[in-house]
Amino acid sequence: MTIPAELQRWKRHRLVNTALLLSCAAGFFGMLALVNILLPLDYQDNRGNPAYWVLLLPAAGWAMGVVNFHPWAVRGFRPFCVALGACSVAMLVALERSAGTRDSGIATVLAVASVVAGLAAWILSSRPAFMEFAVDVRRCASHRSRTNAE
Repeated sequence: MTIPAELQRWKRHRLVNTALLLSCAAGFFGMLALVNILLPLDYQDNRGNPAYWVLLLPAAGWAMGVVNFHPWAVRGFRPFCVALGACSVAMLVALERSAGTRDSGIATVLAVASVVAGLAAWILSSRPAFMEFAVDVRRCASHRSRTNAE
C-alpha cells in the first residue's frame, strides 16, 4: 500500500519519523526479549522454531501499520507505547525473580532497550507536530472511507 498524497509531507518530518522508528524498535526489542525468555535455545536455533516467528508477528504487523501510516496504528500509537513499556517492566521483574535459574543478560538488555525506546516514542508523540500528524491521518482515513462509500 502506498502512502496517500495528503500524508506524503510527513515522510520527511524528523520528529514524526523518529517517534515512529522508536516505537517499531521498542516493539521488536520487547518481542525479542520475550522470545529470549520463553524459548530456551540460542538465537540461531530459535530462528528455526515456529514459535519464534509467531512471537515476532505482532511487532512486524505493528511496524507495517506504522510505516504505511495506517489510521489504526496511528490511533493506537500512545496506548501501544504505554502497554509495551508495562510489558517490558513486567519482563524485567520476572527476570529479576528468576535471576539464578538461567542466564538472562540478553533478555534484560532487550527489555530495558524496549522500555527506553517506548518511553522516548511516547514523549515525542506528545509534541504538537505529532498531534497534527495524527489528525491528518484520521482526516485522510475518513475522507477515503467517505469516497469509498459513495
